Amino acid sequence: MQKIAHRLKLDIIQDEPISLGTSTVKLISHRLSLGSPEAVHQNQGFAFLFQQPTGIIIEENGRAFHIPIRDYHKIIMTLLWLVTAVCALITLCSSRTQRVLRNSKRTS
Repeated sequence: MQKIAHRLKLDIIQDEPISLGTSTVKLISHRLSLGSPEAVHQNQGFAFLFQQPTGIIIEENGRAFHIPIRDYHKIIMTLLWLVTAVCALITLCSSRTQRVLRNSKRTS
């Protein structure tokens, strides 16, 4: 059985360039793969792929411009998960404190 480290990979991928007149455009993306995509082509395994564009490179007259792609949905979801975790932690700590206070009042 292969270890998970061998099956989990993060790659940076540049798509094939597209020529538009004198300009060339390339899309850059990150790809997270879990499993073995090679085995899927042979019908012998599984793979989970998650690919997300991260930027565009535009080359024009020998100059290259990098335009990042911002994923606001991912930023908002990460912040919501973080706020939820902090609220759950505060609630857990306050409920334990109240329980300790109630128990100390009963014993005194």
